[in-house]
Amino acid sequence: MIINILEESDQTSSQAKSTVLYASNIIPDQYKLNQNYPNPFNPFTHISYELPKAADVSLRIYNIKTQMVGELVSGHKEAGNYEVVFNGLRLASGIYFYRFEAGKFS
Repeated sequence: MIINILEESDQTSSQAKSTVLYASNIIPDQYKLNQNYPNPFNPFTHISYELPKAADVSLRIYNIKTQMVGELVSGHKEAGNYEVVFNGLRLASGIYFYRFEAGKFS
């Protein structure tokens, strides 16, 4: 297992922050976005995803008005299993959605 601890944040105070918890070199057989946990969350939740092959990846958080409030992952990732922590501490209470894109998978 490859361990990555990486803090990513936007300078805008209303933006969400994320921490990459792990990236595993075990290659899954399909693209997959897992249910976040805990759900509901306050203010942290874990989001994991799987990539069967290397791809440009985007994982974004949206509010109920469909406004993007954070980008947790953006860039090229190798095949494997990944988990990030979404920190919604700077965001208002409410319902949030996440969207995962990897290559042509969405």
